Amino acid sequence: MGVSQLYLQMPLFEIISDISISDSKFDQVFSEKLRGSTSYHHWTPVEVCVKASAWLSEFSNSICDIGSGPGKFCLIGGATTAAHYTGIEYRSSFVREATTIAQKYVLDDRVEFLCEDIVNADFESFDGFYFYNPYLEHLYNKAITPEIEVSKQKVSAYNRFVRGIFENVDRPVSLVTYDNLFSVIPLDEFELKRTAFDEKLCLYQNF
Repeated sequence: MGVSQLYLQMPLFEIISDISISDSKFDQVFSEKLRGSTSYHHWTPVEVCVKASAWLSEFSNSICDIGSGPGKFCLIGGATTAAHYTGIEYRSSFVREATTIAQKYVLDDRVEFLCEDIVNADFESFDGFYFYNPYLEHLYNKAITPEIEVSKQKVSAYNRFVRGIFENVDRPVSLVTYDNLFSVIPLDEFELKRTAFDEKLCLYQNF
């Protein structure tokens, strides 16, 4: 029996209960095309997912991953905290895979994935956000998969939109960023409260 089949017989919290688990081992839950270099460059490391979701769940009940890919952050958060997680992802193939994994691990009662461009999504119901360079492929002009057409022109538009989410928020919100390369945080409204992983992981709050 292969590693993926063995994993599907285990609760996800047991898979990550060993804090030394490698990302390559965890990523066996994904299809082969989403592992390896794709995972290394685009998906959040396991230990970062654990820390980020722990921080957010201290203050937030409904957490959104802006650009969730195949759902790694939401799946780990759903397995290790009591909060509800929603991943917003443009690629339908990623949403299907993430949803299938959530169902197989019986996490679909607190983890969900929506197939939308972030500019069309409704963020009003969330009080926690996770942001890990979701449109990096546009900046580097190199698509993860051929489902979308990359364009550097989209970077500034996405920056303005995401920053607008936080500039116009009228409720207490917690935001965690990892290795952030984009100017999306209105620092006159959000204060940096915590850092980890050589200050790559940051918690901001507007309260």
